[in-house]
Amino acid sequence: MHPLKVERELRGWSQAKVAEVIGTSIRTVMRWELGQALPQPYYREQLCALFGKNARELGLLTDADPQEIVAPLAVLEKSASYLTDHTIPVSLGNSSSLFGRGALLEQLKQRLERGSGQVALQGLPGAGKTTLAVALTQDLDIQEYFKDGILWAGLGSNPDVLGQLARWAKLLDIKPQEVENAASISAWRQALRAAIGKRRMLLVVDDVWRVEDALAMQVGGPNCVHIITTRLPQVGYAFAAEGMVNVAELEETEGIALLARFVPQLVQQDIEGARALVQAVGALPLAITLMGKYLAAQSFAGQPRRLQNAIKLLQDRRQSLQLAVPVTPEELSPGLPEHTPLSLQASIAISEQRLSAEEREALSALAVFPAKPNCFSEEAALAVSGAPEAVLDTLWDAGLLETSGPGRYTLHQTVASYAGQHTGQEARRRMARYMVEYTREHAEDFDSLEQEMVNILAALDCAGELEMEQELFQGVDSLLLFMRVRGLYVKAGHYLKMVLKLAEKTGDTARRINALCYLGSFAELRAEYHLADSYSREGLALARQSGQTYHMSKLLTTLGLVAANRKESSQAQSFFEEGLKMARLTGDKKQLCYLSSYLGRIFRIEGNYLKAYRLYQEGLDLAYQIEHHEGTSCLLSNLAYVTAIFGNFKQAEEYNQEGLQVAERIGHRELLTLHHNIAGILALYQKKYQEARSHFEIALELARYIANQHMICNQLSNLGLSNLNLGNYAQAEAYLMEGINLARTINYPRAHIDMLMCLGGIAEQQENQTRARQLRQEGLGLMNSLDANGMVRYTTREWGELRPNYQQLERETNEFYEILTVNTKIRTDDVNSIEINQVENPVLNWPLHLDLEDQLEGRLLQDSIAI
Repeated sequence: MHPLKVERELRGWSQAKVAEVIGTSIRTVMRWELGQALPQPYYREQLCALFGKNARELGLLTDADPQEIVAPLAVLEKSASYLTDHTIPVSLGNSSSLFGRGALLEQLKQRLERGSGQVALQGLPGAGKTTLAVALTQDLDIQEYFKDGILWAGLGSNPDVLGQLARWAKLLDIKPQEVENAASISAWRQALRAAIGKRRMLLVVDDVWRVEDALAMQVGGPNCVHIITTRLPQVGYAFAAEGMVNVAELEETEGIALLARFVPQLVQQDIEGARALVQAVGALPLAITLMGKYLAAQSFAGQPRRLQNAIKLLQDRRQSLQLAVPVTPEELSPGLPEHTPLSLQASIAISEQRLSAEEREALSALAVFPAKPNCFSEEAALAVSGAPEAVLDTLWDAGLLETSGPGRYTLHQTVASYAGQHTGQEARRRMARYMVEYTREHAEDFDSLEQEMVNILAALDCAGELEMEQELFQGVDSLLLFMRVRGLYVKAGHYLKMVLKLAEKTGDTARRINALCYLGSFAELRAEYHLADSYSREGLALARQSGQTYHMSKLLTTLGLVAANRKESSQAQSFFEEGLKMARLTGDKKQLCYLSSYLGRIFRIEGNYLKAYRLYQEGLDLAYQIEHHEGTSCLLSNLAYVTAIFGNFKQAEEYNQEGLQVAERIGHRELLTLHHNIAGILALYQKKYQEARSHFEIALELARYIANQHMICNQLSNLGLSNLNLGNYAQAEAYLMEGINLARTINYPRAHIDMLMCLGGIAEQQENQTRARQLRQEGLGLMNSLDANGMVRYTTREWGELRPNYQQLERETNEFYEILTVNTKIRTDDVNSIEINQVENPVLNWPLHLDLEDQLEGRLLQDSIAI
């Protein structure tokens, strides 16, 4: 049995699997295993890497010449008339340079074997077009199909078409005297067509810059296939409209795997660092290969310091562009001068040098836009470049500007890095002005803002760095509502700090107050209560001095929310009531709507659910009246909570579903988190555990997006309980341990207690009574830090709902009363604070396993105001 087959079967692999991995056909693998043919060097290298064996061990060398790379038997058996062009750069067809192209190679093989007359491989410099073409010429199946031979020619930007045709003629034994006019391209073409006749041949022309040159080299007969490689899309399309194949950059995972071939230790030890390097060059194969070789050389000494220094150097994109390696003349692109080291800088420069001064300036200006996968509109491109539409067309024709859908363009990372070396401040100013005006015009068109968000943020960065005051202030102001609704709290904080810094520098007190107002609000949304308190108090002091009633109401509201989250109910109520007075003075209906909800929350925390319900209903009526969608959705979430407390779960679900629909319509990520959380809890109560888990998973994803640590903690706890009830103990414990670590970090004892209790439930189910009791005792210790109502809620829920399931009633009942007596502040009527005579079937111990006001706080967003 052939050694290759032995190794394959030892691993339980099929011939189809091996063929798929290395990019060939099952038939070819079968022939190798039968000894009917030997793989070409490229495939031999792939097989050795795949099986971890050398060529001798896999039976891939002949006895006659064991030390040298030999041609496959199929080649040795070819007829004397078979033509092989020795200018084919076979060294390019190695496993590293072709990595990640197996599927594309197989697709191209199938196309060629169908007899497609023309094929054009088009792509960026360094995408691997030439490498693919070489791999096709070396493929055993392709060589067998094109039984009369393969011709190769490299043209470049200054081609010698006549010389290449004459060289082909020599290979076909055509003597110059047989050509009617040796100085005529047409004459050589006629002679070549006559000599080739009905032969089945593959003709490859590399690095074509003009379609006329490609057509001049099209000398094969009806049984031939012509391939060109080009960086210019219009050349590829003109030559082979139906046979044009885009050779794109690699997928990110493939790019990382390619880098690992050179520096496996980097990928193993710092996957994020490796990913950043691959992203910086847009996963372009040539760029990754150059980086890989450079890093491998630096790591050869075995000193980690040298590798780390090399990585830092490559983080400067200009350095990665200039990385160069010497190559053989055969490997050098036809467009580069002989003995020129191969680099991205040199390769892209060939294209740029063919542009006019106006076109080069426009390309540099477009580099202010963030690179691919980001894209930008044609209108923005024209405004920023200051060039006419024809210049954009030229840049596209040159293969430097890519299309990204109708009316949109993108720049590859390497092209953007190259062009960005010459970008001036005026282009950055034009971008800031254009994108800020676009943001102002589309302030309430969230879909348009979403599409342009990367460009808008880049424009704000330009405005901040260039101290363009009006553009920065106006841009941030126009974006705040969108950032709130879409949960971009961290980004909002970043740009508000820029506004604050510039306002302080220019002495603009009004803008300073407004920036502090919003910094406090967004910090509270991120659950960073210390920062929210600090910003709001500073802003409130300035607002009182300036008599800015409108801002005072906003700042007092944020301070009230901070106090409420800290369980300082009386302080929160004081802030809210003062804020309410200010809102009435200014006639701000939205603010009145918010404060009705916030005051309702205070009554809810105190257990006065009916009063909270009335305030929520009043706020909802006002929200409907003024068509305030955020307020409507959030108040519906509050009403869903209180209605469930009253025991009317059907009504609670209706409120929540209506609120969810409103939140979806406006794309409000925080409200979507709240509504999915409520839906999950309602499903949990009704023992619909799969449905509950689905809602909590969505809520967790949203909470992570908006970076609210408390919400993340809540959802981890929810998912822990859901999976516990589904019997998925390992998954439940994973969520709970992540949640407990986060709760410790952010000092969130209520969620911490719940998760400890849930872990205790897992221990009970696994009959680990010792661990279960330890976890309950740890939770008991944390309970002492809670307020009286919180104590009652936890004890009634955890010991009244969970413990009976474990059939340890007597012991758990004793623990229940022990906890009730720990805090002397607890009053008997705390447990009966609902006005029972007005409520049918009230439910005190609704089994929400997390702190209710933290999960369903119904926080409304404050309206955006001018900076």
